[in-house]
Amino acid sequence: MACSNCNTPNCGCSGTYVVSQTCPPACSEVFNTACVVYTGVDIICNDTTVSPAVPTTIVKRNDYLDTALTAIVQYVCSRFNTQIHPTTVVDSGDAFILVSSDVVGAQTTYTISLDPTNLPQASEVTGGVNVTVTGDGTPTTDPYVVNAQGSIVAVAPGTALSVVADADTPGPFDTTYTIDIDYDQLPDVSLITSQGYISITEQAGVPNAGDTQYTLDVDQVTVETSDDKLAVALTAAGGAPNFLRTFDVTVDDAAMASFVMDTLNQTGGPGSIGLQEGTGIQLQYQAGTNTMIISSTFVDPVKWLTVQDFAGASLDAASTTSTIVLSADATSGLSAVLGGDGNTATYTFENTDKGSDQLIFGSVEVSGQPTITADSNVEVLTVVAGVDIEVTTDNVSKALTITNGITAVYSNIEGDDSVSLQAGSTTDTLDILGGDGITTSGNATGPGNNVLTITNDGVLGVTSSSADIVVDNADPQNPVISTTLNVRRAADITGIGYTLGDPSTTITHNLGEQYIVARAFDGTEDVTSTTRFLMADANNVDISNSANNIDRLVILY
Repeated sequence: MACSNCNTPNCGCSGTYVVSQTCPPACSEVFNTACVVYTGVDIICNDTTVSPAVPTTIVKRNDYLDTALTAIVQYVCSRFNTQIHPTTVVDSGDAFILVSSDVVGAQTTYTISLDPTNLPQASEVTGGVNVTVTGDGTPTTDPYVVNAQGSIVAVAPGTALSVVADADTPGPFDTTYTIDIDYDQLPDVSLITSQGYISITEQAGVPNAGDTQYTLDVDQVTVETSDDKLAVALTAAGGAPNFLRTFDVTVDDAAMASFVMDTLNQTGGPGSIGLQEGTGIQLQYQAGTNTMIISSTFVDPVKWLTVQDFAGASLDAASTTSTIVLSADATSGLSAVLGGDGNTATYTFENTDKGSDQLIFGSVEVSGQPTITADSNVEVLTVVAGVDIEVTTDNVSKALTITNGITAVYSNIEGDDSVSLQAGSTTDTLDILGGDGITTSGNATGPGNNVLTITNDGVLGVTSSSADIVVDNADPQNPVISTTLNVRRAADITGIGYTLGDPSTTITHNLGEQYIVARAFDGTEDVTSTTRFLMADANNVDISNSANNIDRLVILY
């Protein structure tokens, strides 16, 4: 735990403790206070700033010396805190008041005395209105005496007030007067209203005996309706005052609907309110449900109104006797036959030409393939897409589209000279020829399996120009090149114990070479990139690192 060599690493109890100041001349060793333990009993002081006093432990057994010193200093300094022990100063504000002090140890005693010689002279006292002053002001022989003169209390004649002097206090300075009120002479107060909705309540003896209190109230307001089509609801009952009430007046939908429908049912003739039946119209009113049924009494004549064809041409009937004639041209392959009776007339259209005389293809043939023949006019011919062929239809344009689905082909082939080799037709042939030292050959095993091989015939071997480089030309196309030079570990220095941020540390390698290649490690992590190396001399190198620790140094050659 001790160190007798100042300014040397590892001095003290930690690997980074260094005594930077000069060692005391009388000390052969220096201790780190964080490594010295107090082994005595606990040091306790009573805190007398509170009552009763509370024992406080300042230093505990097994506290480190630096912790104990800090606790003692803080305790001592806190005892002199002026907020805990305020300073008391006693001073005189007048010349005839004397202050003296006597200090004994930590206690100061203040003595306050009176100096008669410095007392102010007697003052002059003068009496004012209704005040009598006697004496000349001499403190011991003739002091000033101030007395009030006799007072007279009176009331104005004709008022409700009366004053009576107490015979037991004859004065002149201590007469007691009693002032009374003659209530019979006071004017009467009455409260009336000319409005019928304001009520007045009189209460005698309120709030005090002899008092009268009047209470004015506005009667509650009530909203009513004589029309059943309106609904009135009290939404806020008021309270204090209770006349502040809120009503919600709404229309009764059911009653209003009944009223409207009853009004519409007034059929008193032209000019009256309500619905009137016109020609061919009948009105029926359901009073229970307030429903008006409007129906037609018009009888349609036996006739047709308008006929129209698929092209949009139309004809209107000219009279009730107009007729409709449906005809068919036998040469077109259609016939129209009328059937039924007077209640139901039926026209039957028949196709007399099944298509045998129409200009259509009845079959589809492909050379070397079976013929496709239609069995009826409604049979469908299905077009099937082959490999890389896409077939689409468009019912609007009535079009069938056949598309070549092959898209993964090259439209052009270019060499290093950027000359485009575009096929002129689907039968053109692309020849791939070998250049200097290059041979091309194909196996021609059939479509889908053909292979083109490109061989490099130009490299026949590699020659070494240095004894440190060895070339193996056993396979001329694949020569193997190696070197006889190897990087070896010249020194492996472990246990360095460098901590990031420490000053530059000198490492001795004794290789006799000032300029070396070194790598720094923190455990298994390579921290060379953050380490600074200074080649001190042929046998020493200085290292420093602000980002990583260093515990191993490997020097290579």
